[in-house]
Amino acid sequence: RRRLVELSAMSEDAGADVIYLADSNGSLLPDEVSRLVTLVRSVTRSAIGLHAHNNLGLALANSIAAVDAGATWIDSSVLGMGKGPGNLITEQWLAYLGRAGRTDRYDLGRILTLAHRMESEIAEARPSLPLPDLVLGHFDLSVEERAKLPVDHMGAAFTAARELTSPVVAA
Repeated sequence: RRRLVELSAMSEDAGADVIYLADSNGSLLPDEVSRLVTLVRSVTRSAIGLHAHNNLGLALANSIAAVDAGATWIDSSVLGMGKGPGNLITEQWLAYLGRAGRTDRYDLGRILTLAHRMESEIAEARPSLPLPDLVLGHFDLSVEERAKLPVDHMGAAFTAARELTSPVVAA
């Protein structure tokens, strides 16, 4: 931890705008991420970022912990494409942000359409989290609702899920 404090202070002194914490092995736990972000925040005014790998399936939890502790930069990649089991999955991150009411400035439907196309055309781009399940989680729909979603077109599935959760207005 002493080395992290030293490097953070040196980075800020050298003019760094952002200090990134990289969980390159995907081995950090959320409470560790929170402590590290808090530690860096205590010695610098620079923005703090997290680059999370998903080896333990904790990239999302770690990113949430980082933001809750004050990080403002979070890396992700479509379908989580990256080293080993991959990085924080952009679609999952944006679904979480929308569901948690943290932002609605991203078009998750368009990102899901891109992810579906990449999944179809790039053999190495197979997500570990099936896209229809991500849509269900985003809209708080049960697995029984999955049958109501067109799974061959993610943009249409996103729209259908949104319609399933929209309040019905009586005419």
